[in-house]
Amino acid sequence: MYLSIKLILLAFLGSFWSIDSNDFSLETKSGNQITSPIECGDLLSRYAKKPNQLSFLNCAAGEGQVVLAAQYSVSGKDSKAVERFLIKNYGMGKLKFVCCGWEPKNGKNGQINKVKAFKEYPNYSIMISMFASAEKETGLELDRNEIEAFTVLVEIIDC
Repeated sequence: MYLSIKLILLAFLGSFWSIDSNDFSLETKSGNQITSPIECGDLLSRYAKKPNQLSFLNCAAGEGQVVLAAQYSVSGKDSKAVERFLIKNYGMGKLKFVCCGWEPKNGKNGQINKVKAFKEYPNYSIMISMFASAEKETGLELDRNEIEAFTVLVEIIDC
């Protein structure tokens, strides 16, 4: 269930970011978007620690409580190392196979509550989740090392 929601969220967010520009600043309010002078980009490198195996893909303005959302990718063979890093450093739940993919057990996302760069925004925190679809044309791939890519989603949230 969580995997389906996250995949739908990613598809929705995908309509907002541009391949040409991953760095932009949110200065004005537009529709449901939250205004923030915090720049989009590689949020983990900028505000926290990022595992070397993680590749930054893109960043987009969020809606509702999501200020910004950055998407990262890691290969299936490197997914266990990144999972251990996210569990140890940010308290994310251990990944578990559910239905047709991998997601944090009990939907437990990682979180960073106190970010020094957010002093002016005491209600901002960073949520971190990791997931992957195991679906392929011939059925389900149960060996996570064979999954092409896992997604890590990092969101700045206004709590």
